[in-house]
Amino acid sequence: MNVSLSTVHVLAAGQSGTPIWVTPVIAGAAAILAATVTYTDSVYMPLAISVHEIQSEFLSYKGQIAAATADQSNEDAFRKASDEFIMATDSLFRRGGGAVLTIRLDEAVTRFGSFLRGNL
Repeated sequence: MNVSLSTVHVLAAGQSGTPIWVTPVIAGAAAILAATVTYTDSVYMPLAISVHEIQSEFLSYKGQIAAATADQSNEDAFRKASDEFIMATDSLFRRGGGAVLTIRLDEAVTRFGSFLRGNL
């Protein structure tokens, strides 16, 4: 079969002259971008906020202990941040958000939540 290069080019282009493969590639890239933004807003941002809150309260509590000025309110604030972290991660996993976490992050969040549950 003798097919010229110009014939192949015509077969690979749509009516507008744009190659046929461009549209699906653009649609796929848009879907990936939309999914990434959605996962960031609904999974990673709440998780990052929760981690920041518990870290901040822990460092405050630890600093008060080191200065021998800690009282029940410092411990209560840390416990509250811990409870909020547990609730945030439970909610995340119930919504299926764990499906978009990396395996390492999923395991770390799960282990840390178990540690908090067992020690507070």
